[in-house]
Amino acid sequence: MWRRTPIVTKNVNPQSKELAKRKCYIDALRIIAVILVLFNHTPGYWLYFDGVGLKYYVYSCISAISTANVPLFFMVSGVLLLGKEESICHLFRRRVTRIILVIVVFSIPIYLSKNTDPSIGEALEQLLSGTVLVPYWYLYAYLGMLLLLPYLRIVARHFTKNLFLYICVLYAFMKDGFPVVSLIARIVFNLNLSLNLDLPIVTMRQLFYPLAGYYLGIVLPSERLKPALIKISVASALVGVMLAGVVTCLQGAWEGYSQDYIAMFDWLVSFSIFITFRYIFEVKKVAQAHPSLANVLCRIGSLTFGVYLLDEPLRTLCFDGFSNLFEIHLPTLIVSFLWVAFSLLALLGLSRLLKQVPVLKELL
Repeated sequence: MWRRTPIVTKNVNPQSKELAKRKCYIDALRIIAVILVLFNHTPGYWLYFDGVGLKYYVYSCISAISTANVPLFFMVSGVLLLGKEESICHLFRRRVTRIILVIVVFSIPIYLSKNTDPSIGEALEQLLSGTVLVPYWYLYAYLGMLLLLPYLRIVARHFTKNLFLYICVLYAFMKDGFPVVSLIARIVFNLNLSLNLDLPIVTMRQLFYPLAGYYLGIVLPSERLKPALIKISVASALVGVMLAGVVTCLQGAWEGYSQDYIAMFDWLVSFSIFITFRYIFEVKKVAQAHPSLANVLCRIGSLTFGVYLLDEPLRTLCFDGFSNLFEIHLPTLIVSFLWVAFSLLALLGLSRLLKQVPVLKELL
């Protein structure tokens, strides 16, 4: 059940009262997450592979921050879904079926555009394996989370601070601690370490992050969100981002660069962004003070799913021409930032148009 802090208003217009009931920070998080997704798919994300000196650390820090995109989406899902009560039939009819239809409706045109000699068998094979479009892997992961939602809701009902800290420690060990130890062992001792330990809740993002989002968004009282906590969270995230860059550099020097370690502390970054925005909107009550801003966030937030779905097709069609136009005069990182801004505006407009189509309105 969602916990809401009573709001005392005086001489506040009806629109402000309505916005006060919304979790406006959720819309803000969706927007931040989709912006990070857009950047993650540009050449700017990969610049740390070739960066040297200070440039490397700037590039690696930006790339490490951008890896908070998917965790934020899953955390938002945890806030919105884990506290609900619904039957398994309703879950399948309303949520699971919708995601399956999204996968089919948006994957088939992409498959047809890529194959001059399409076949039903090949299309079915690629749909089931999730290889029609690589960025759509998130849809399959999200579908897996939905299928386990009845069990996650049982866990959420008993989710305490100690349990949250416990799975965070396990997650940090499995995702950060042991991989770093293994890297050092390879470099120093030429020893390949492996850990045969299967912990699904802390090794699968679609399980860990919804639970983390539910704790930080529902279980954790807003009264606990103090400036000191925000500062500690942001500082921890920055340290994590820098450590991810250092470890990635270490791996790059000995084994060649990869993505293995750049997302090491994405949980610290996503936690920091999450509670900071919750603090801004639920403690500082920005939505009540600026209802027009909250309204804009709501409208944009409702279009972010469409932005994610249409990002790859637009990038395939337009990015090379966009890049060739600007990279003559501007560095790749700036061009990537410009593309993010351009594609966000274009895809928001396109998503809004598609939501006017009756069938697609229900999917987007």
